[in-house]
Amino acid sequence: MATIIQPQVLRASAIPSVEHFIITSICTNGNSILIATNIGAVYKADLEARSVHKIAQVGSCWKIICRDKLAVLSSLNGEIHLLDSHSGAIVQTIKAHNASVRCLEFLDDQAVISGSKDKSLRIWALKNDSLEQRKTLTGHTAEIRCLFADGSLIISGSLDNNARVWNAETGDCTHVLQGHTSGIHFIKKDGNRAVTSAEDGYIRVWNLTTGLCEAVLDGYGPNQVRVAPVYLVRDTLFTGTKNGSIQSWNLNELPPVGSVLSAALENLPVDLAVSGSTLVYGTVAGAVYSVSITSGEFVRYWEGETRARTIFRVGFSGEKRPVAVYLQGGSIHVAIF
Repeated sequence: MATIIQPQVLRASAIPSVEHFIITSICTNGNSILIATNIGAVYKADLEARSVHKIAQVGSCWKIICRDKLAVLSSLNGEIHLLDSHSGAIVQTIKAHNASVRCLEFLDDQAVISGSKDKSLRIWALKNDSLEQRKTLTGHTAEIRCLFADGSLIISGSLDNNARVWNAETGDCTHVLQGHTSGIHFIKKDGNRAVTSAEDGYIRVWNLTTGLCEAVLDGYGPNQVRVAPVYLVRDTLFTGTKNGSIQSWNLNELPPVGSVLSAALENLPVDLAVSGSTLVYGTVAGAVYSVSITSGEFVRYWEGETRARTIFRVGFSGEKRPVAVYLQGGSIHVAIF
């Protein structure tokens, strides 16, 4: 039976009073959570010191990734910033694209890849805490909204309704994954499979050897404001559903066999993450749920002071504790479970 828990909640000092303040991205950096916002303020939640404070300001920020003390931030003005997350110093700022940089990932320990509204992908060599452009990948005909990068393989999703598979060494596009009728917002990969979730309300499962679609699954359905989040762990796909539940799909079966992993909640999951045997997700109504992916049972949940507040991002601390980041009362809150 699920346990109602009260997490530790860390609060930042009051944030600027601006309209449409959004938490756009988070990343775990040891015992800290770095938090990016659309107005360019970057916050650090120190889980040991139990504090949240602003460490940097850039023009805007849509995605943040981090490794060791180095954080990389993408901006809506086409810039990419390198940040020392310990000191808060901006190490480098480059004009990376001619339009917004919506997605950013590490390709490996020595390279970063960015995707932009200018329809291009760019691979950057990371040397001595600085970025140098290595390659430009073109082929998409609209804004690139999501990326997956894994060593020599890159998968990009675009508002042109297609995903593309790229060889990172040569820059060649090896497959165009066609089938969605609206823009793609989520991509996940594990092994030889990839999954995409799009504005058309559907989730597609792809074979990366053939480039063919193996299955089409229901997401949130068409004409919805949000796109269903997805997470792929080996042969199991986890998706949000339009009735507020989390669905688990066995991809070893074609068509995939689905089972409900959590009860219908009547509010949509907006973000989900998996670590080990635990899945955590946040909802538009401000609830946070933790589910065992082995038993399919709720482990714990929280509907406390966030109720009626959207959980912007969820993840795990360096100690694998679930965390949720949200806004309330004019400040950023980080809940640690």
